Amino acid sequence: MEPCTTYKISVAIKTESGDSILFGVSNVNNEGGKSIYFLSDTNYETVSLSFTTGESPGNKPNIYVWKKNGTGVVWVDDIVMTIEPHVNQPKPPGGFGSFYLSPRGNDSNTGTSPDQAWQTIDKINSRDFGPGDEILFEGGQTFNGTIVLNMDDYGSLNNKVHFDSYGTGRAIINAQKGSGLIAYDCNNISIKNLNFIGDGRKSGNTGNGIIFSYCSEMIIDSVEVSGFQHSGLMVNNMGENYQITNVNAHDNGYAGIYVSGMDKTLLSNIYIGFCTAYNNPGDPTVLDNHSGNGIFAYNSSNLTIEYCKASNNGGDMPWNQNGPGGIWVAEADNILIQYCISSGNKTSAGAMDGLGFDLDGGTTNSVIQYCISYNNQGAGYGIFQYAGATEWKNNTV
Repeated sequence: MEPCTTYKISVAIKTESGDSILFGVSNVNNEGGKSIYFLSDTNYETVSLSFTTGESPGNKPNIYVWKKNGTGVVWVDDIVMTIEPHVNQPKPPGGFGSFYLSPRGNDSNTGTSPDQAWQTIDKINSRDFGPGDEILFEGGQTFNGTIVLNMDDYGSLNNKVHFDSYGTGRAIINAQKGSGLIAYDCNNISIKNLNFIGDGRKSGNTGNGIIFSYCSEMIIDSVEVSGFQHSGLMVNNMGENYQITNVNAHDNGYAGIYVSGMDKTLLSNIYIGFCTAYNNPGDPTVLDNHSGNGIFAYNSSNLTIEYCKASNNGGDMPWNQNGPGGIWVAEADNILIQYCISSGNKTSAGAMDGLGFDLDGGTTNSVIQYCISYNNQGAGYGIFQYAGATEWKNNTV
């Protein structure tokens, strides 16, 4: 399912004895889902509902039909789901321009100079940007909202769409309760010299600092991300060719930097270098698995992590079984972790792990070398295989 997309689903239902039925969808957005409660007939009745997915629906959404215990048989047929058409006016095209934003600007301006700056992130989201476009935020100033990019925002290999600060210092993107930047189905985007902040993992934020989904040819450099319930920087689903450097990810929930593909072949060729991930204690909403990781890659291949530091992650996840780590991978192939330091990482009371480095379940053809691990609550270097993982082989520490 695509993120931030409205769907309509309909179904024909009949019951043996005309009992009440609940029909709905779950795990589709931050609120969980949507349902209809109705009295079904002994003849087929068609019902429908519309719902909008959240930022990262992944593969967890469910369609369900519920009935009371002890009632008769229910028949379900003709399930149809369609994307609701967008009726928005087409956005103006971009291409080879520099666009400025300042709190002193105005969205009715041209945006093409500091004196004609736009004012809000909403103005950015109303435009499409093309190869060579620059979107520049005034340094030292704060801009509230979420930058949203889609398939209509794309650069070229040598002329990326570039987000940056101008003037003195870095601009701050204050996502408040949401995500700082969402890029879906984009190619050739560059993000540099910006700080992304959220309200805090336990203070109402429900998003990621920066999230890329189905994106390729991306550059992220000199970015700070903090205060997000999930991850500071997340790369997920599928894509290739990422350069992630000088990212400072701290005080987030699930992870500082998190890579998660649909399988280990569809998210590949990712470089993570000179990054720091610290004080990412745990996601208070993840109740059935670990959280609180520094740098974690799952279902990915051809990935390098080097000259990075991870410290004081974990220690506050609401889960008492498998735990987090400083720098680690699982279900991954051809991974190189080198010249990194991982220290002081933790796990929750009574839980496992809290390790420094790890080549975990389903990892193949991978290497950890020239690294330092100390003062972690769990293993300095973990070599694990868990039930249900794919084959673990040909790995070197």
